[in-house]
Amino acid sequence: MRVIGAGLGGTGTLQAKAAIERLDFGPCYHIAEVQKHPEHTALWQAVANGGPFDWDTLFGAYESSVDFPACVVYAELMDAYPDAKVLLTVGDPDRAYDRVQETIYRISTSPESPFPAALGQVFDTLVWDRVFGGEFDDRASSLAAHRRWDDDVRARVPADRLLVYDVEDGWEPLCGFLGQNVPAEPFPA
Repeated sequence: MRVIGAGLGGTGTLQAKAAIERLDFGPCYHIAEVQKHPEHTALWQAVANGGPFDWDTLFGAYESSVDFPACVVYAELMDAYPDAKVLLTVGDPDRAYDRVQETIYRISTSPESPFPAALGQVFDTLVWDRVFGGEFDDRASSLAAHRRWDDDVRARVPADRLLVYDVEDGWEPLCGFLGQNVPAEPFPA
């Protein structure tokens, strides 16, 4: 693992995934990987249950990670991969809340969810309870939790390992942070 995403869902993580992979830091683990690999559900259950965990079992094939559920364990991943850089994707918390509410929250909590029930439980434990205190439905509480999360990441991650990054800033800050040349093509939309 060379890049650990600490930014919460809804902050441009899908664009960040595409950009990171374009810069040869892929494959990048994203919530879509959980859907593609249902066998990961049992691994995420072990993480949610808090037991000791071998991160290479889950992330061995990946060079980077962004988005839920991996972002929730960024601190543990920093310890497991001490040379990895940390990417805190940021944006307007109101827009991020709306995106998450319309997508992953609705999907993971719906009785008709395409997720296995066990994965819904993982999200309940790791994301909705651990990050949002079980109050994701309360917009004000969730926005406060989002701001606290970003502040905690900034405080915890050493400055030389951290990029606080808005995907609207495009290639330059990301390429500078990762020591890569700016690609000729436009930043992923």
